[in-house]
Amino acid sequence: MQGLYQRLSLMKTSVVKKVFKRIAIVLVAMVLAVVVVECSIRLIDPFGVSHFINMKRYRLDLCVARLDSVRLFAHHPDQVMELAGWEIRTDSRGFRGPERLIPKPVNTKRMVFVGDSVTFGWGVDLEDTFVHMIGEELSARGAGKWETVNAGHLFHDTTQERGVLEEDGLAYEPDVVFLVYVANDIHLTSQLLKPATERPVTFTEADLVEIENRAAVLDQLRKLDGWLPYTHRLLSFVYSNYQNAAFKERPGNEDRDPYLLDRAGIDQDEGWVLCREAMISMNEMVAKTGAVFVVLDITKHPKVEDFCAENGLLYARITHGPDEMDDIRNSHSDPHANRKGHRQYADKILQVIDDFDLVD
Repeated sequence: MQGLYQRLSLMKTSVVKKVFKRIAIVLVAMVLAVVVVECSIRLIDPFGVSHFINMKRYRLDLCVARLDSVRLFAHHPDQVMELAGWEIRTDSRGFRGPERLIPKPVNTKRMVFVGDSVTFGWGVDLEDTFVHMIGEELSARGAGKWETVNAGHLFHDTTQERGVLEEDGLAYEPDVVFLVYVANDIHLTSQLLKPATERPVTFTEADLVEIENRAAVLDQLRKLDGWLPYTHRLLSFVYSNYQNAAFKERPGNEDRDPYLLDRAGIDQDEGWVLCREAMISMNEMVAKTGAVFVVLDITKHPKVEDFCAENGLLYARITHGPDEMDDIRNSHSDPHANRKGHRQYADKILQVIDDFDLVD
């Protein structure tokens, strides 16, 4: 009988070992599968979610608060940042690009470009930005020694861009200053920094539910960020796009942009007033130096065109035409212009330079 008990005990031990072994194999397989998925997303990146990884690094490592200035934040000077697929270099004033001598060398002329992420060239190397391309083209034309300065900055509205020009841009002694205008220039960054629920706006009950539900899911997904950043970003991107599509299908939402939920409570009327004041101020500042100020409109905004005409500001549209929209974006998740898109902008701006006879 004792022998039988021993055999049964051995059998139980063997079964337990097999069960634990199988559990261990399953767990190891699951971990390996998760690692493979994360590595695959990093390598293939089908929707370009590296854009979000880069954006996080940019905010944390390259930007410094400037709360004593209308700019609110600026770039750390003299930095080199290697991102997924491209690189950022800043000069001694935090602008993107090579160092430019101050005071300006004799027989040198300069163009300063002020704007947001489009001007900055988010997602592409310096050599692939329209600011750099224009400088290269002018040099190739034999139009004298022209240098371009990229004063673009992510998340800046027109009021901040005015601050950039006043505090640093004019120090480069430009002969031409271009303000690159985009539609969200009237969305004040100071208001966007506040959570949507803290902005002065009356939400519908359905909108509040939408915002809270999205925030709850995205907060849960954010727990993956530390261990699986690419998986986290891909899941968040897919979830947000699914929710946006569902939002559009609900009765009453057909003509509403789901992306504007993030901008609810932004006072665009106030933003437009301040935008106009900033453009007038920039034009006056530039005129005092003897330089030329030009507004380049990427978004084909009728208010901007009419305002510039009424106030004597040089204005030109550089919008992508309907026959130019193929393959000009960085990725599905990053709508900024890629090299091809920047080449189109450069060609249009060079035409503006010729039309306004800005190069002697």
